[in-house]
Amino acid sequence: MQDSLVMLRSDAVDVTIDPIHGGEVRSIRHRPSGTELLFRSPWAPKRSRRGQPLDEEGWVAGYRGGWQVLFPNAGNACVHDGRRHGFHGAASVDPWDWDGDALRYVDETFEYVRRPRLDGVRFWFEEHILNLTSRPRAFVSVQHLAFGQGLLSPTVYVDADVSRAERLLEDEVALEAAGDRRLDWDRWRLLSLADSESRFGVIEVPSARYRISNPTRGLGVEVAWTATLWPFAWYWAEVRSIQARPWAGRSEVLALEPASTPHSLGLSVSERRGDATVLEGGQQLDARIEVAILTS
Repeated sequence: MQDSLVMLRSDAVDVTIDPIHGGEVRSIRHRPSGTELLFRSPWAPKRSRRGQPLDEEGWVAGYRGGWQVLFPNAGNACVHDGRRHGFHGAASVDPWDWDGDALRYVDETFEYVRRPRLDGVRFWFEEHILNLTSRPRAFVSVQHLAFGQGLLSPTVYVDADVSRAERLLEDEVALEAAGDRRLDWDRWRLLSLADSESRFGVIEVPSARYRISNPTRGLGVEVAWTATLWPFAWYWAEVRSIQARPWAGRSEVLALEPASTPHSLGLSVSERRGDATVLEGGQQLDARIEVAILTS
């Protein structure tokens, strides 16, 4: 519904946020060039069954592109602490409240507040995660930030301070058996839309920032975030490779997603492996993530 959308505008950027659908950022548009930076799925999304945990197929069917927060689960659906968590977590699809200043998501365990801000070419969220209970609680969090053809065509380069780069596996047995999972970061730094392929990886980024540059268009983005919450970034690229529906070989997308965990195995596995984030009873965690548009 158009009336439910949150619109932010500067001289350089238009931002559109949809609180009803996961509080997602639907659009970041560079006004001088008219370029839409975010990915938009080329299929007609199906309406999510709100309040019901989704499997991966259901989540993808409702995926519209853009920028979601995956919380309190990310990756595989799981059962944790007696509660069923769907693929990529309820916060990525359920409604968020908007009070004119902040988005707010509340479940029985956490309150997640995101305050969007826009100044010139810089757009950011000030984020606060509060444990509402009296005992320690675990979560995983990923900023599912996906860029589309407007930024990517014909070729982009990724600049990041990468200390580790590995293939991202979605099965724990495969993860344990994989051995050396290192990927060729020098090759993955370049993405050309001329080449049909899929990529799934994870990088560790001590500086907590990266740049994506398109020299042909003279356009790029710099993304910076709080490293203590998101020490990793999931790397996902899909260039007309997946033929199964709804992808059907039509998508061109690059997502570099600041992440609290180095895998997509879900909250239950993350806590068991010791890489979930744990807040004590009543504890609040503060963080920030920013996207700045670059021109040359």
